[in-house]
Amino acid sequence: MRELPAVTLVKLGGSLLTEKRAREAARTEVIRDLARQVGAAARRAPGTLVVGHGSGSFGHAEARARGLSAAPARLPPAAVDAVRMAAARLHDIVLAALREAGARPTSFPPSAHLVATRRDCGEWPRGGIDDALLRGELPVVYGDVVLDADGAARVCSTEDVLLAVAASLRAAGRRILRAVWLGETDGVLDAAGVRIPELVALRDGVPESAGPAAGADVTGGMAHRVSRTLRLAEQGVPSWIGDGRARDALERVLGGREEGGTWVRPATAPPDG
Repeated sequence: MRELPAVTLVKLGGSLLTEKRAREAARTEVIRDLARQVGAAARRAPGTLVVGHGSGSFGHAEARARGLSAAPARLPPAAVDAVRMAAARLHDIVLAALREAGARPTSFPPSAHLVATRRDCGEWPRGGIDDALLRGELPVVYGDVVLDADGAARVCSTEDVLLAVAASLRAAGRRILRAVWLGETDGVLDAAGVRIPELVALRDGVPESAGPAAGADVTGGMAHRVSRTLRLAEQGVPSWIGDGRARDALERVLGGREEGGTWVRPATAPPDG
């Protein structure tokens, strides 16, 4: 039986795609440029990418206004729907840009696929995303509001969604090659603002300097991202956290030509590539 191609996870941060100090302010040119890079990579190797994107000044701002965060809460259905619809509006903009760039994006709203538990956002079901990859499509997920079995709502970050997707793909026999996390900083910075070139699972923890993102953010910013990349690294998956504003940043890292940023590696790192 032929081995399935390895998958790269790509997260486009909400602070990169939107102006987080405003309300529902999409950075249209940034989105188009990143979509161009994703589209080129998807055409070169169909069925090997899964993209997730943050909600930025769309979902985060609405969630904060409604009192919704990563902690379970019982809110009126109208409040939950308002946050979901705000996140979906940015999602639609990203999907349109990806289509324009020649990709074949397929939307996977987490609220339609996950049931939260007391501990986390739940398990991503087997099948759907793997099937889309087999068809050469580009699965796209995003931060969303997920309900638990009792109807309590919580914001499920894109980082947590991608961890759930990675577990589902591994269960389907896929290898996760790496994860790429693009934001507005050149990797993880120390207390002096100097880039940390590498973090290693089981040796390094989340740096105290990694704090919440600027503007509306209800999931924890860089500290949250680093904690999830360390969790992936414990499972053997390296991550690169870098500045998505740099010219062709995604193309370069996917081609093994990354500059700057922070690698988060397993304790015994596999060869690059």
